[in-house]
Amino acid sequence: MKTGGTISRCTNTGAVFSFMEAGGIAGMNDGLIEDCSEKDGRGNYGTVESSYMVGGVAGVNTGEITDCSNSGLVRTGWGCSGGVCGINLNGEIRDSSNSSLVTGRGPVGGVAGINSFLRCLSIILQLQQ
Repeated sequence: MKTGGTISRCTNTGAVFSFMEAGGIAGMNDGLIEDCSEKDGRGNYGTVESSYMVGGVAGVNTGEITDCSNSGLVRTGWGCSGGVCGINLNGEIRDSSNSSLVTGRGPVGGVAGINSFLRCLSIILQLQQ
């Protein structure tokens, strides 16, 4: 069971800018983000930008993201970027989608930039050096 809270049926239409861990709905998720999907007129529609970990829904996910979507531009200067989450650290992503451009210099993915704890830890350590 995850220890974080729950975000349900939410929308973001504004731009989000951060140095690390930027997301259209949450910068970091250790709980549950659910029903933030464009099919119901919800989800992320805004641009999300960060230097390192950026995602259309969450920058970093260790919890669960279910039935969420991103339609906003996702851009990172250096690190991981993904349409739904930048880094998925042993979390779960279900029934979620991205329909927008995702750019970056590090690992980039339509759903997740990285989907592995060990690989992510290695990249974070490299970035800190």
